[in-house]
Amino acid sequence: MPAVRGATTTPAWWRLAGGLGVSAIISYGTSQYLFGVLIAPWQRDLGAGPGTLAAVYSAGMLMSGLFGLLAGRLLDRFGPRGPMVAGSAASGAALLAMSTVHDAWWLFPLWSGLHALGMGLTYYPVTFAVLGRWFPEHRASALGVLSFVGGTSSLVFVPLAGWLADATGWRATLVVMGLVQLLVALPLHALLLRHGRPWQREDGPAPAGSRREVSRVVRSGWFWGLTLGGALIMLAAHVVFVYLVPYLASRGLTPVAAAAIGGLIGVSSPPSRLALAVLTRIVRAARLLVAVVVFAALGVALVVLAAGPVAFGAGVIMFGAGYGAQGPLRALVLSHEADPDAYGTLNGLQNLPAAAFGAGGPLLAGGMLAGGWGYDAVFAGVIAVLVLGAVSSASAWRRKSAR
Repeated sequence: MPAVRGATTTPAWWRLAGGLGVSAIISYGTSQYLFGVLIAPWQRDLGAGPGTLAAVYSAGMLMSGLFGLLAGRLLDRFGPRGPMVAGSAASGAALLAMSTVHDAWWLFPLWSGLHALGMGLTYYPVTFAVLGRWFPEHRASALGVLSFVGGTSSLVFVPLAGWLADATGWRATLVVMGLVQLLVALPLHALLLRHGRPWQREDGPAPAGSRREVSRVVRSGWFWGLTLGGALIMLAAHVVFVYLVPYLASRGLTPVAAAAIGGLIGVSSPPSRLALAVLTRIVRAARLLVAVVVFAALGVALVVLAAGPVAFGAGVIMFGAGYGAQGPLRALVLSHEADPDAYGTLNGLQNLPAAAFGAGGPLLAGGMLAGGWGYDAVFAGVIAVLVLGAVSSASAWRRKSAR
């Protein structure tokens, strides 16, 4: 392998993984987990109906996937520092600008446009690509630490944003979130990523080789099976994220109890991610991926079939653990199979359909509910989609990543 320029100054893998985990807390906390807190005040003050806000959220997810594809290409060609700094700047500017709006339609260019650009440049697909390429010998451990730290985002930002919105109002909350992006996440990306560029070799970048590797992989059936599996899992997961609490309430729980049990997803996800560093030494990554998706499906089945808060909680924990582990495992399988020169682009290609399916899941479930199908039918569909996702992901079972 050609020599890597600057490799001697590369920070320790655990330091970079932990730092990017902190930036992931901010990236997801000021976007995915913030949105739910803002729904009620936006409906009250901006006159935004549920349909409008659902469209804003779904459009933002889809655009973040498109921007993530761009991020992968930039990552392979120029490295992560510029794109990730730009992403933090875009999200910070969008959040500050949204604090001034008086019309709900401004949410489309700001949340679904500028903020989605920041999401696409800083979400897990980008940070997974950075660690997978930077520390190939510690790949599983680095991805486990990153996703464990980042997985605490909901535990940090949901109560923080809720408290701020109640104490200071939603506009001041957006100002605080924007400043967190600009004053914490942006400098973190600039400082952490200043040393070492493993994609810049002594003989210079090799874009032609990268293009050949992308072409080779995208012609492979296993790649599209893995991609479809990830998209199906995101479709099912976002239905759970949006409709789990009202479903539990429809089963007889109080709103407070339903929300508390729904929050167990955020509690159970980080430990399963940290466990990957050990589990991937025992079980092949591709097989473990299929197993955790099936485990998540069994968790949803327990929620549907069981009765009572204890059983509901156990099912939610199972789903959260399985879902939390599948993302790093998917990245691990791809990083084992694909050449590092093309990993960012390939990761971006996989993220685009995942974002599209994730955006469409709540809309599809909402249509089913509007058509009178009921929550049981929706969550039975979630189980079926997760099983299909596991079957599709098994296409990588016999690849070298599974050995």
